[in-house]
Amino acid sequence: MDSCRSEYLMQIFQDLPLKYEYKKELLLVGVSGTAKTSTILMFCENTFGTAKLLKKVNFSSATLPKNFQDILESSLEKRNAKNYAPPGQKIMCVFIDDMSMPEINAWGD
Repeated sequence: MDSCRSEYLMQIFQDLPLKYEYKKELLLVGVSGTAKTSTILMFCENTFGTAKLLKKVNFSSATLPKNFQDILESSLEKRNAKNYAPPGQKIMCVFIDDMSMPEINAWGD
């Protein structure tokens, strides 16, 4: 039931008109096991279909900015010297899962 509520609220947020040409971002927070990832994936599947390209990225303590850039660029086409875009006329939605990147402890965890 909570996933349905969250998906409904995300749909309302998605349907709000854009103001000042800002894009709309969404951040779900909660402890482990509260179905944040599955709720987002379900929402994207039901809302975007094949119109948008969904790129899911998992962060960890080993993730470097160059890794993140390479992951994004792997799904994009190079249009000219400095411009990249999703293939075709699609829009890409980037889903960053597990953004917390804890420091590596003495044991290397």
